[in-house]
Amino acid sequence: MKTLYITDLDGTLLNKKKCITEESLDILNRLIEKGMIFSYATARSIVSASDVTKGLKNTVPVVTGNGVSIVDPQTRELIATMSFRQEDLARLIAYMRKYRLYPLVHSYIIGKEKTSWVQGKETEGLLGWLKEPVRKADDRLNPVGSFEELFQGQVFYMTCMGRESDFLEIAGELEQDSQYRYFLTKELYDDSYWLEIMPAEATKFKTALKLKEMLGCERMVCFGDGINDMSMFEAADECYAMENAVEELKAIATGVIGSNEEGSVAKWLEENFF
Repeated sequence: MKTLYITDLDGTLLNKKKCITEESLDILNRLIEKGMIFSYATARSIVSASDVTKGLKNTVPVVTGNGVSIVDPQTRELIATMSFRQEDLARLIAYMRKYRLYPLVHSYIIGKEKTSWVQGKETEGLLGWLKEPVRKADDRLNPVGSFEELFQGQVFYMTCMGRESDFLEIAGELEQDSQYRYFLTKELYDDSYWLEIMPAEATKFKTALKLKEMLGCERMVCFGDGINDMSMFEAADECYAMENAVEELKAIATGVIGSNEEGSVAKWLEENFF
């Protein structure tokens, strides 16, 4: 039976050093050569995801932006995406003004993906993100001079980085608005918090199922560690939570495997892929 194996990245396939271990890469590439249909579903962009999955010989399309897009990992060609409707974007901009937030805005401008922010309004978390080595080769970066310039093109994702207390009020409003999905989570690698906002239709549930259908698979087995993986678990035939996963995810999982530090996804696949 043709099966799609799909995993989250951070906290699941990646270790605390933001990489796949050599042992895991060896296992995964060997299984891919044997015909395993393997992909990932991540909150990262394809630029960031490609950087942390170097060495992975995967040709299957991947899910990025927490379910916003399906992308070819080799050519980085956009296969499918969801963006904010204009009326929903206008309301979201009003929320940002109300709470004096300057988000990192992901959009397509004249057919090219861009990541925009207002220079001089960077939070400590955003400055740290901009200093990551992968940004040196990131041609999406689009610093702008004003709040109004942030929202050019076809906007599909927004991220705010800062203290948890900065986002509690806006999160309360977003909770009551059915046109958005959001995640307020602590960054795995430092003490900052991320508020990620996307269209309500953009879920790992829907996008993973679409990928499964595109690939002609009959089953889907997935792996994850966070709240943002719950919808993907609900879409899967089998779903495995990491030992380090949140309790809510463990509660709906088929089973719990080892931690991300132990390369547990690759080891599970080595034992169970035939």
